[in-house]
Amino acid sequence: MNDDLQDPSPTAVSGPAPCESTQPDNSWRTAISKHLSALTAIAIIAPFAGWVCLSFVCRIRSRLVWDYGPGWLAMSVQRMLRGLPLYSDFLHNLGPKLIYNPLSLLVAAILAPIFGQDPFAPLEAGRVFVVCGTVSTCILIFLLARREGGGRAASLILAMCFLLSPLLQSVGFEFRVDVPALAFELAGLYLFEIEIPWASVVLFVLAFFTKQSFVAGIGGVLLYLLLNLRWRPMLLIGFGWLISVSILMATAQAVWPYYLLNVYSATAPILAFRASLSLDASALLRHFAVFALAAAFLIRKGPKASAAACFLLVAAATDAASAMRWGSNTYYFLPTLSAATIVAAPELNDLLDLLAPLSVPLKALGGLAIAWVVSAQIVFARPDLALFWRIALPHRLGCSQPSTGPWDVRALERLRRANGRIFTDVPELALSVPAAHIEGTDLMVLRSMHDRKLFDDAAFLAMIRNHHYAMFALDGEKLDRNYRGEPFFWPELRQAIEANYEAVPNIGPPFLMVPKEAASSTTKKAVERQ
Repeated sequence: MNDDLQDPSPTAVSGPAPCESTQPDNSWRTAISKHLSALTAIAIIAPFAGWVCLSFVCRIRSRLVWDYGPGWLAMSVQRMLRGLPLYSDFLHNLGPKLIYNPLSLLVAAILAPIFGQDPFAPLEAGRVFVVCGTVSTCILIFLLARREGGGRAASLILAMCFLLSPLLQSVGFEFRVDVPALAFELAGLYLFEIEIPWASVVLFVLAFFTKQSFVAGIGGVLLYLLLNLRWRPMLLIGFGWLISVSILMATAQAVWPYYLLNVYSATAPILAFRASLSLDASALLRHFAVFALAAAFLIRKGPKASAAACFLLVAAATDAASAMRWGSNTYYFLPTLSAATIVAAPELNDLLDLLAPLSVPLKALGGLAIAWVVSAQIVFARPDLALFWRIALPHRLGCSQPSTGPWDVRALERLRRANGRIFTDVPELALSVPAAHIEGTDLMVLRSMHDRKLFDDAAFLAMIRNHHYAMFALDGEKLDRNYRGEPFFWPELRQAIEANYEAVPNIGPPFLMVPKEAASSTTKKAVERQ
């Protein structure tokens, strides 16, 4: 009964099929058809990801600076290469301050000789370190996503999504410490996942000594062990990290007497709660699809199922707290985004599997939709379109970059010829105009310490009134420089400068201010009467 449905006898199939040698192998066609949605999404996203990588490499040698902080880091490396201390007593000498732990600066100092005697060598060396950190971060996101259960395609899509993020574009190549610190955290998380816990502690310590706010990696691991009631490894890893950090902090303070002043006292914040909420919303909305997939993973499996899920929870809390500081930005949420892309991978993988049985046109449309929702919409949605083309991509294929900074050559020449000390809050000038008499001070930090009564500006104001400085060199905002409406030049400082200095007309940037003649004459007469 139903003999026609039974398997044929072994003898009937013992020999090769008559036409077996002439039939083409269709396995690759089957694979393409099965994974068409994923391949479509990857084909759409990959060119943009490649272009962003190219732009990051291209801008290593650029004289332009895309952020406020890189120039200060480059100045610190430059000082170290000259044999000067890495950290300074900026409260009394108004010198440059370094508000980060030293690891990235030490690496940049090692790499700087590769770029020869170029005054921008510290900046370029720092950018090399950051670009390596960006590439490493994307690779680690892929590897960790695979360990979470994401397929190759889903993990690759999400790693490229991270690369295309607007949160990354200004810090994925520029000399800042955030991305290298994140790379160390993700490397530590990966080592923990493959059960090399003591090596992971070393990486978490390196992350902390790259940027002191990066504690989400060790925090996520400890939370995971706590939720799973693994008390002994939790205590060993936690105390191992704490003891290592304490010993290295004590060593740093012994080597650099003003280490604690620069790295910790200087970073005590002006709080900006509204700004934090704005940054939270901005990061969430720009990556809503990724966070939605990550939330689905947390709801379905819970945080105790994964160290990466615990990392996401701790990173979200620490990043939100960091964003409360005046001076914070959306890239503070890069750890949260990286964790979300990792735990979103299994959910995206399930979504791709749901599309597999559909017809070819529907699978192609599904891949297009995934590319748009998960990643491509980040590029094209307003207001990111202008940001992407202006900052993320080079204007032409290749590495055509301006050979000089955006400075008026007349202003630079006047700075070179100046007799006396020059005050600036534009650190790139110390690279463009190598001169020992240029004094750079990060007024953003000084303003914060002034508001918290940790900096007495009486001596600084007296120096201005007595024309201690031959010139002020300012950026395009001049004395109006601010961040989120909070001015860098606090009222007493601004009044002292305006009363004693006047702008040099028809020159700049940098915009120069020199002592007023009338004020100078009055000062001389007062000195003669004494």
